[in-house]
Amino acid sequence: MSQGYITGRPSVTPLPITEGGTQLETITDHGILLGSGTDAITPTAAPGDGQLLVGAASADPNLITAWMQQGNNCFFWNLSFTHSAGTLTLAGSDGTALSATNPGYVVMPSNATQGRMVLHKIAANETLTVSDLTDNLFGTTIAIAWADELPLYIGFMADAADANLEPIIMRIPHATVSPAASANIGDPSSATADLQSSVFAWNDITEGNYQSMQLGLVGSLTATKAVTTDAWTLVALTDNDGVGRWNENRTFDGPAGHNGADAGKWFVQASGTAPGFSTNVVNYRLSRAGMLLAQCSFVTVNVPGSGTAQLEFASPLKRNTGFASMAYTAWYYDASAAVNRIGVNSSRGDTDLVGFTIIGISNSTIQQQNIDTSDQLYFTYNQLVTTTE
Repeated sequence: MSQGYITGRPSVTPLPITEGGTQLETITDHGILLGSGTDAITPTAAPGDGQLLVGAASADPNLITAWMQQGNNCFFWNLSFTHSAGTLTLAGSDGTALSATNPGYVVMPSNATQGRMVLHKIAANETLTVSDLTDNLFGTTIAIAWADELPLYIGFMADAADANLEPIIMRIPHATVSPAASANIGDPSSATADLQSSVFAWNDITEGNYQSMQLGLVGSLTATKAVTTDAWTLVALTDNDGVGRWNENRTFDGPAGHNGADAGKWFVQASGTAPGFSTNVVNYRLSRAGMLLAQCSFVTVNVPGSGTAQLEFASPLKRNTGFASMAYTAWYYDASAAVNRIGVNSSRGDTDLVGFTIIGISNSTIQQQNIDTSDQLYFTYNQLVTTTE
């Protein structure tokens, strides 16, 4: 000491929590300080770009590299899905494994209390072995291939107590409630997801615990179905696939022989013979709101029709019968009369069929027998896809 001043630096220890200190000698640069009761302050790692500090019940909050996204009937964050070597994997948004310190979250309407929302925490990756989807038809015809890609949607459902969150895959983008019948809910041990509106759980469940439960969908991918075996193959992901993406900008092809159509045809065979065409286009788009827009052309007849039954086209997806029928222009070239005929087509009340009203032919409707060699048919239509059957 010199002239009343301390010239040496005293040796000190960090001030304890009980005396208002941090009890730390150093604190992580850019870290966030967390309380630890009477123990030393706990600093987090320095947050990365866009990272958020998200609470965890009875534990330190976690830094998560994600942003909240809006799904269909849910909100979610820190989730992604990919597939490789026959396995579909649900993980964190950047591909990091989900865990207690890197969880994903889904917020969905409550099953237990109407009008409320429930936060679900996902603390481990989920996987689906794609071969488990075999024999689940999702509204397609048994033993008939769907060789063109069709969109499928990934999401979640919980039980009546808002517990036991289960990842699902289904064919309808705007469904908000699971099937009312357990027979229409499939899982790896039960190949019963046969309807267009069915859901398939990634894990074995008690299906009766998930009837008429809230659904939350988070994104989409595409798949094809093999002939005979009814085995599904997931198609490599593109810019249209993944969480927060719904394949709305994709144009899909509708194959023959589904939704009641005669084998190898796009038309239902009632009494008589449904016509067949060798040159055709059936293109459709499906919005996340469940609106299907289709454009179709049938040019080269290879099987002339017969019988007086109305000509009925089988849509790739069944429509909601509570949604008003939509009528659009249809153009019919009657080769035998060498005349073009204009009329309308409309979605019928029997869900998946489209009928035709044409000016200038008997009964004003196209019958199966009206379609013969060299006839042509062009039409568009729009319909809301059904979520229940």
